[in-house]
Amino acid sequence: RTSDFESFHLLSSKIDVNQKGELAFVSKSGACDVLYVIDVATKEKLKEFDFSDLVALFSPNWCPDDRRLVFTGISYAGRSDLYVVDVETGKLERLTNDFYDDRDPVWSPDGNSIAFSSDRSYHGENGFMNLFVYNLRRGSIQYLTVGPHNDYAPSWSPSGEELAFSSDRDGSFNIWLLHGTGADLQELTQGDPPLGS
Repeated sequence: RTSDFESFHLLSSKIDVNQKGELAFVSKSGACDVLYVIDVATKEKLKEFDFSDLVALFSPNWCPDDRRLVFTGISYAGRSDLYVVDVETGKLERLTNDFYDDRDPVWSPDGNSIAFSSDRSYHGENGFMNLFVYNLRRGSIQYLTVGPHNDYAPSWSPSGEELAFSSDRDGSFNIWLLHGTGADLQELTQGDPPLGS
């Protein structure tokens, strides 16, 4: 309840707090979005980032080193890619640069990988989103899930050996757990079956 921030991307952008109690979130400011870092205890605005080439920002996530943030950025050309900003220096690095829709990035506990949701599979042509992992050391991307369904909002376990996410692979959105490289999937919640089934 403040006039400091114009509006938020409710239900479409996540927020994240690091171990130092610094909250990262996105708010609209004029024609573009701004990435803010706020001290949770003092409510002091610590950092404010606006990027001239990006019109919209979504779902910032802290690296375990508490120094970098990964997020989804949408350019004026409408491309949705993954970016990393160094919070201390403000240096921006673009991780993906293609026509795919990349979203929901989340850093692995060891800081070496970023899991995200994207339409960069064969099934993406039909609007489906699967999970992928970006290896920061190699600059490579590999599949975690694949299929004609939507997998969103990945979240690593503290050990980095499991990944929870939401998926409609059984007809309605439920929470699933991916063990290891993707061969072992477990449904953690089960809702009502879809109408007509």
